[in-house]
Formats: sequence, C-alpha cells, structure tokens
Amino acid sequence: MRLYRLMKVADDGLPAVGTKFGMLGVRPRDPANPKKRFDVPAAAPTDTVRPGDGGLSVNTDATALKPPDDEFVLWEIDSTALGANLRTEPDRPPHHVVAVATDMSLAEMQQQIAATRGDWKRV
Repeated sequence: MRLYRLMKVADDGLPAVGTKFGMLGVRPRDPANPKKRFDVPAAAPTDTVRPGDGGLSVNTDATALKPPDDEFVLWEIDSTALGANLRTEPDRPPHHVVAVATDMSLAEMQQQIAATRGDWKRV
C-alpha cells in the first residue's frame, strides 16, 4: 500500500526527522500542556507505546493532502518498507497511522520511524 505524508525537507534532501508537525516522527504527549495535540500517549522516551496507541499520520490518498505552505513537500513510501516493527493501522480512511507492531519504548518507536527515512520518496 502506498502511504503519503507532508513533511519538511532536511539539508540532505530527505525528510526532516523530529517531533514537530511536518517532521518524520511522532509527537509525544506533553504533560505540561495537556491540551497540546499528540500522536501517542507516551511522554518520556522510556514510556511504552503499544499497538493501537496511535502513531505517525499518513494517508492513502495523495490528493487529500494539501501543503499549508511551500515548506512542506509530499512524500510517499510503500508500507512494505516499514519493516517488522511498524505497521499501518486505519484511523479514518483514507487516513492511517504508522504504529508499533509490538510494545516498545517511545525512543525505540522514534528510531524505527527514523530508520525509514531513506525509503520516503518525493512525489
């Protein structure tokens, strides 16, 4: 399955990795700001993320994504490139999330997502 996401471009031409909107990574919960949007309920790097907890927002329909400005680029990846530790879960199709396949720490999840960086291609 083809997955699409709007992300910023790093200096090396690949997706920028981080925990902010438009970056390759999930936004953890912020206990100091409970109203702030988050992708997973984990807050600390050692907190556990479980299947079903949420994940990296992606879409199966490229036409449903509109960049807010020129800083964001449309990227695609094939779901088979996610590896054994990540999986795609439907959220509100065509919206999906890239989630963990098994329990792991937030830090491990971020590392697994970052490891896909070279597999994302600009559309």
